[in-house]
Amino acid sequence: ADAELETEFLRRLMIKLGSSEEESKALVASVAAGAPVAADLQITEVSGQPTLAMQEPFDRAWRRVGVALDRTGFTVEDRDRSKGLYYVRYVAPNPEMSDPEKQGWFKRTFGGKKSADAQPQQYQIVITETAANASQVQVHNAQGQPETTAAAQRIIRVLAEDLK
Repeated sequence: ADAELETEFLRRLMIKLGSSEEESKALVASVAAGAPVAADLQITEVSGQPTLAMQEPFDRAWRRVGVALDRTGFTVEDRDRSKGLYYVRYVAPNPEMSDPEKQGWFKRTFGGKKSADAQPQQYQIVITETAANASQVQVHNAQGQPETTAAAQRIIRVLAEDLK
């Protein structure tokens, strides 16, 4: 995500849709000045579960996490804003499959068998408001139980990197 590039595209789109050059610059500058550049993010553990703490109110955290899920390649199957849930599918990266040097000639040529890890797993991304201007993001399994596996840590890390 490049904020400057997105701002320039927005400004050009506004001009294409009929705004003047001065109007588009003024509007984009006013919007950019009012929005914080980055939220305070912190990855912690709550009862052994990886948690992403955000210094933002629930509504803003909900929107930003939704955008991050779309950008990072998660498949969002459903969402329930009243409960703070995103139902997503996630495929854990297989380092052996991503690095052709670690694969043998037959595997590179004929594809080999897909491992069980390559199957998409269903998770729930849970966003809760912890204070007036603070929210937390956690990963639960498909049944709604807190997830403490390496995949949950990887999901939290991916979201934190995109939200920075």
